[in-house]
Amino acid sequence: MSYRAYRLPWSGRPAQAPKAVATAKAGAVTARASWNGATGVARWQLLAGPSQEAMTPVADAPSAGFETAASAATRQPLVAMRALDAAGNTLATSAPVKPTA
Repeated sequence: MSYRAYRLPWSGRPAQAPKAVATAKAGAVTARASWNGATGVARWQLLAGPSQEAMTPVADAPSAGFETAASAATRQPLVAMRALDAAGNTLATSAPVKPTA
């Protein structure tokens, strides 16, 4: 037993997928993503499309800590947020959501 705390390099990658919520207004959508505990996220991509299988990137934003928002002009019925590392590799993607008005 020791009273000392040791600081070591640490990285977090939650077992659960990121969570996303989205709102739509006047032909534009804003989605917000959060992935509590993830340490390797450099950017978030906003995906949009008519179905989960047909989603494509429409915007991206640098990671802003606990919650990151990205906006794009789109009227697609589904959106999702994809977490990317500094090299552009996909870490995880949220479940698709329908933007609310």
